[in-house]
Amino acid sequence: MLKAMIPADVLERKGAIIKSFEVGEIIYGEGSGAHYYYQIISGRVRLSNFLEDGKEVLHNVLVGHDCFGEVAIFEAGNHLVTAIADSACVLLRLRAIDFVALLEEEPIYHAHFMQLVSKDLRFKLFITKLI
Repeated sequence: MLKAMIPADVLERKGAIIKSFEVGEIIYGEGSGAHYYYQIISGRVRLSNFLEDGKEVLHNVLVGHDCFGEVAIFEAGNHLVTAIADSACVLLRLRAIDFVALLEEEPIYHAHFMQLVSKDLRFKLFITKLI
C-alpha cells in the first residue's frame, strides 16, 4: 500500500493544520460532507459502517502516514464510512478545496492517488469475488 502520499511540509505550505483526536472520537461520520483530506502523523484510524443492529462493518485500519477522506473529495459527495480514532492520533487536515488545488499544481500526487484508489478498488473486487 502506498504510504505518505504527500510530504507533511507540502501539506502545511498549502494550509494543513495539525489536529489531535482521542480514542473513539469520530473524525467524520458516514453521510457527512467531504470538507477535508486527512493524513496520519501518528496513531490509528478505522473506517467503518454501523448497521441498524449496532454491529460494525470494518473496512480499513489506517496507521502512520496513511491518508483518508480523498475518495469523497474526488466524488464531490459525502463520506460513505465513518472515520474513528482507534487510538489517540495526530492528523494533518487540509481543506478539500486546497487539496484539489494541490493535485492540480502537482500532477505527481494526482497519479499516486489514482494508483491508491485503483489498488483499493481491485482489493474490494477480489474480496467480493471470494464472498
